[in-house]
Amino acid sequence: MRIAFSGTGNSGKTTLLRSFLYSWNNYTTPERTYREVLEEQNLPHSSKLTTETQTSILNFMVDQVQSTNKDDHIAYDRCPLDALAYSMWGHDKGVEGFTKEFVTKQINLMKESMRSLDIIFLCRFDPNQVVKMTAFVIQIKTLLLRLIIFFILSLDNIQNTRKQIFSFRKATHLV
Repeated sequence: MRIAFSGTGNSGKTTLLRSFLYSWNNYTTPERTYREVLEEQNLPHSSKLTTETQTSILNFMVDQVQSTNKDDHIAYDRCPLDALAYSMWGHDKGVEGFTKEFVTKQINLMKESMRSLDIIFLCRFDPNQVVKMTAFVIQIKTLLLRLIIFFILSLDNIQNTRKQIFSFRKATHLV
């Protein structure tokens, strides 16, 4: 089974993952993470995101998830859905390069890779973990939660996902 822990920064993903791996020692987690890729390529992240950053993160996550099979016992710290939430935030905020076409490409990559995950645990943001919950964190958390709910509801009709995500965002005041 392939499992991912998803959520914003400071939501307890890594802590929960470590606890899970301690209890379920037949599971592993990849040694290499997207953070290392960003460091190697000297790319910014979080609210300083660029299309280059988001492309690198998503490509890394997609390659990692799709290199497994259903019999593997692997748990991920984040998944392609997380990367999409940040790209959608960039689009919503008018960050240079985050066009509808760019986000559409990211949606298509994400939806194919999500077929390679069996369970996604959404970790809720814990305001006690940080001094101040920034508007950025609140917006990413909201986007991620709504994307996961939407993704679950649209599993039978994956063909129209791109159009549905943009419509869903508009209907929920995320555009």
